[in-house]
Amino acid sequence: FEVSLWIELFPVGSFTWPWIWTGDVTGNGKDEIVLTSLNVLVILEPTGDDTYEVIWYKRYGREISHRLFDVDKDGVKEIILSYIMNQTGMTTILKMNKKSPSSVPVYKYKTVSLKTYPNPANSELTIQSTVLTSDVYHFYLVSIDGNIKWNMTKSLNASTTFHTKLLLEKIAPGIYMIVVKGKNTFITKKVIIVH
Repeated sequence: FEVSLWIELFPVGSFTWPWIWTGDVTGNGKDEIVLTSLNVLVILEPTGDDTYEVIWYKRYGREISHRLFDVDKDGVKEIILSYIMNQTGMTTILKMNKKSPSSVPVYKYKTVSLKTYPNPANSELTIQSTVLTSDVYHFYLVSIDGNIKWNMTKSLNASTTFHTKLLLEKIAPGIYMIVVKGKNTFITKKVIIVH
């Protein structure tokens, strides 16, 4: 074995195993390396044979982890960032902003209201979402291994509150994410299904 890539992110005496995933998150057709460790998110882009350039580096105020998932089904993966805030598990989806004039990619997300109840859910789950802009919105129930278990598409006007009920008798118990996606909007919520 030989070292092909060395990244130093931590002060001396501090070490944790990083979460490392590869996938095309920029839309350039190449797989970037996306890693998180403690409170740091780093994206490395291949620039040649065995060489990478840091194109995104951000420190967060809390420990984070991540996965990659193609929410849009457009071949470009989004970064699903997970963290704990106020004793609540939170998930944020980061997507490349292709309109950025900067040479450094800008990841953005827009959070709007999303509620699910009851949570944990047994036979039925109510999904309530308030959207800020008129758009076509896609609603997904995604398992923790990335499989879409349910989806629907709805055209909504600005400042609309939308309710739908999801019957759960054919959904296995477990931890899932509700994902609501619009043109520039990503909303996620963790839900637990029990029977």
